[in-house]
Amino acid sequence: MNLLLRELKVDPLVLVGLVTNVCIQNTAADAFFRGHRIIVLEDCVEAVNEEIHKAGTEHMKTIYGCKIINVD
Repeated sequence: MNLLLRELKVDPLVLVGLVTNVCIQNTAADAFFRGHRIIVLEDCVEAVNEEIHKAGTEHMKTIYGCKIINVD
């Protein structure tokens, strides 16, 4: 997949989906270690509760340098 993203010049990667602190966070980690810039649409990801959601987005912002934005 990384090769295809590079060939298509996809940059940055925009992440949406479920679950913020598991699926999205692990996808962000993989993208980070492959050298991609990452945007997470905070209002398009969700966790089991708001506290865990916020912890997941903060972790991605702090550790992987993700830009956390809303669709608006």
